[in-house]
Amino acid sequence: MKITGMDFHTSSDDNVDIYLYAKKGSYIGYKKDISSWNEICNSSVRGNGNYARTPVPSEYFAPIDLKLDDEISYYLTLTSLEL
Repeated sequence: MKITGMDFHTSSDDNVDIYLYAKKGSYIGYKKDISSWNEICNSSVRGNGNYARTPVPSEYFAPIDLKLDDEISYYLTLTSLEL
């Protein structure tokens, strides 16, 4: 399987600042351990508003190949309350 991108929902149709982190394996036990996560995106993105997907910019999201038993966790947050 290959993950080639990620979309998220935001109520904003204006620019929002996003931070996207990833780590191999489960997020369980690592929610508050920032040293276990790799920041893969720190960008401003124009939101597509309610009920519409907003893509993470492709230049910040390199495709990821996963094998059958591989596990990867993502954490996406905004600097505003519009997620």
